[in-house]
Amino acid sequence: MATDTPTTRPGAVEDAPFAPTDVTRAFARFLTHLATFVEAERDVEVMMTSDPAFDGSLRRSELALEDTMMLARQSFEAELTRHADRPLRYTAMLLHRALGSETRAEFEGLRGLVDSYRPMFRASGSGPIARRVNVMVDTALRRLDEVSQLRMIAEMCDDPHPDDLVADLVHA
Repeated sequence: MATDTPTTRPGAVEDAPFAPTDVTRAFARFLTHLATFVEAERDVEVMMTSDPAFDGSLRRSELALEDTMMLARQSFEAELTRHADRPLRYTAMLLHRALGSETRAEFEGLRGLVDSYRPMFRASGSGPIARRVNVMVDTALRRLDEVSQLRMIAEMCDDPHPDDLVADLVHA
């Protein structure tokens, strides 16, 4: 005999559906490509450079980064429709800059902005739109933490000046 187990309490009012905007659509695509980039970069980290298949994985990682950067740009360039789009815009701008960082210090400085300016990265309110936006922002910031653990970031030099890098190589 089947048991009837309701999952919604009687008399509960359902939230209005979440209507995506241009910013939320672009940001959702950005999140998908960001996850793809992180996985592609992890694949590159475990491969041996002498393996002929390495070239394909490296190229996939580079293309994933290019796509991610393009979609981040689309997210923060899209027209704002509602106030809750702002945290998505700020998050996309932050991740775009962080992924384009030239030094570990620059990357970590950008990550630190989230803690310093937390309200900019949160949608106010407790409705379905604010909750959905906050989940999207939280997902992006978790991905940023994952990126910070990648070798490409961990092995970044802290000197962005190519002339100094060349001098170090010559004297080594």
